[in-house]
Amino acid sequence: MARLSRAVMVLGVCCIVLGAITGGVGFYFASQSDCESGSQLSVAQISEDQTAGSNTELREYGDLSDPEQRIFRDLLGSTRQNFDTYDNSSAANELVNTVVIYRGERYVTRAVIVDCYNRGEDIQGLGELIAIVGLILFVPAYRYR
Repeated sequence: MARLSRAVMVLGVCCIVLGAITGGVGFYFASQSDCESGSQLSVAQISEDQTAGSNTELREYGDLSDPEQRIFRDLLGSTRQNFDTYDNSSAANELVNTVVIYRGERYVTRAVIVDCYNRGEDIQGLGELIAIVGLILFVPAYRYR
């Protein structure tokens, strides 16, 4: 029986070590993620014959408020594939689903929802679970020996 107890203790220690390594790797991946969940605004140029949808509002650039004009200009000049984050901005919310006529061209703005999923947190949780199983195996076997 002492031999079984020793084998269970070794298995428990292996699980604790494996769980610590897995949890550490998961923590590293979770901390390295630079993705941010939230809503963003996109802009795309459309031609005169294209429809932007039934929910859109047609507005002239001059009719936009100063914050809306600034956001619209930022979107047009963005180098990140015409996406910029304007979380909790009422001006950005007012621009969603809007066709803006700017310098004779038509642009449609849309909301883009970004939901980041980080697998590092799952890996970290798995490592914690493996370590707990290792403790559950090790402690009773250690006491029994």
